[in-house]
Amino acid sequence: MSEENKENGFNHVKTFTKIIFIFSVLVFNDNESEVA
Repeated sequence: MSEENKENGFNHVKTFTKIIFIFSVLVFNDNESEVA
């Protein structure tokens, strides 16, 4: 694997993790408002 490919893969993982994180926060907020 070349350095460029590793860099692209790492950026892809970071973006994916960010999306999962934001999605989790949104779901958590929805659950909070329903409970409250």
